[in-house]
Amino acid sequence: MADETSRWAKVVKTAATLAILMVGISGLAVMVVLGKPEPPTTEPEKIEAPPVTTALVTRQEKNLAINVDGVVVPFREIAVAAEVGGQVLRKSDVCDAGRYVRKGTLLIEIDARDYKIEVRRLEKELEQAEVNLRELDIEETNTKQLTALAKDSLELQRKEVARLEQLAKQGKNYVTESAIDVERRTELTARNALVTLENQLRTIASRREGSTAALGLVQANLDKVRLNLARTKITAPIDGMIIQDLVESDGYVAPGTVVARIEDVSQCNVRCNLRMDELFWIWNQASGATPTEQDLETAARGYSLPPTPTTVTYKLGDRRYEWDGVLARYDGIGVDETTRTVPCIVVVTQPNKVRELGADAAQVARGPRALVRGMYVELTIHARPQAPLLEVPEDAIKPGNRVWRVRDGKLNVIPIHVISVMDGHAVVRVKENSLSPGDQVVTSPMSAVYEDMPVRVKAEATP
Repeated sequence: MADETSRWAKVVKTAATLAILMVGISGLAVMVVLGKPEPPTTEPEKIEAPPVTTALVTRQEKNLAINVDGVVVPFREIAVAAEVGGQVLRKSDVCDAGRYVRKGTLLIEIDARDYKIEVRRLEKELEQAEVNLRELDIEETNTKQLTALAKDSLELQRKEVARLEQLAKQGKNYVTESAIDVERRTELTARNALVTLENQLRTIASRREGSTAALGLVQANLDKVRLNLARTKITAPIDGMIIQDLVESDGYVAPGTVVARIEDVSQCNVRCNLRMDELFWIWNQASGATPTEQDLETAARGYSLPPTPTTVTYKLGDRRYEWDGVLARYDGIGVDETTRTVPCIVVVTQPNKVRELGADAAQVARGPRALVRGMYVELTIHARPQAPLLEVPEDAIKPGNRVWRVRDGKLNVIPIHVISVMDGHAVVRVKENSLSPGDQVVTSPMSAVYEDMPVRVKAEATP
């Protein structure tokens, strides 16, 4: 009975399955015959080119401004030293650190009594040497007169001997041989006297040379002592500021002791460091800033800088103080191994000629009146490069040193080399024909860009 019921249940399931299958096949056949309706089509949304703000590229016509920092250093510093030793008799009131002195101002006076005594002693020795020379003059004059008389006496004696010899030849026995010998002996005596006087003249000439040399030696010693006497008063060798005083009254100084240090303030220097790419534009300037033709012919031209005008600026609050200077030379030679920069010197010939900017003209200026050592300043070197450069707004410089140029409604990414940035404008150098004066560059920000991207110029400004 149970087996029969199970058999009927299987038959019913099979029939139901076949019925469902037939219904599915019938529906598929109907869909094939009737066809599936197409879905409705829609037009794709048109993407509009993004608006951008642009500015025009211009040719850089002005001097190229290279901005660096610097520190003021002395033009020269002189150590004033004592040239003679002795006790410090007096120290001048102006010989104090921080005082301005004129050239020739007395700073230190050393006790000069020993030098004055030595001067008097040597003056007496000089007088004695002059007296000795005068005595030689008198002795020489007298000897010359005696020599003249001796010559006359010898001449007379010769004549007398000759006369007697002539009489003896006549054979009349007027003169004996003995008498002739006596006259000849007298002649020899006269000749000997003449030779003695002539020898005295030669001796006097030799003594004169020795006395003259002694006189010169005394004169040289006297000049030396007088110079040492003058050196007991130490004066300022230049106009400048005393930056250090090292002795006091009643102290003792030895020769070579430094008594003060004076800084020359007639001009000052500013030490700075330039990168090699900045020096490139200073080396390659127009002819107006290059050395003279004579300098170019010398071997030193490879170790010199073309003089380049430079503005020195010192900031104090909202005020700016400016001086005119010239980038003149290297500070030594070579590249600094630590910073890989080149030390250079800017010379300011008038450190007390200052221009004050950013101040009310009605207010009394109370800022620095001169450049002094240790000031940290800003330098603007005004180079005149020969290579053509372009100028763009600072906002046009995009990350990676690039600008986005717009031509014919399409954006192009142009790599650039930024030379300097000042007052919202950048001086740049580009490859030939990649960017030209009159081109438009994007100044507005954009989230994403790609080459030949279509853009729409919204506004245009001139830098």
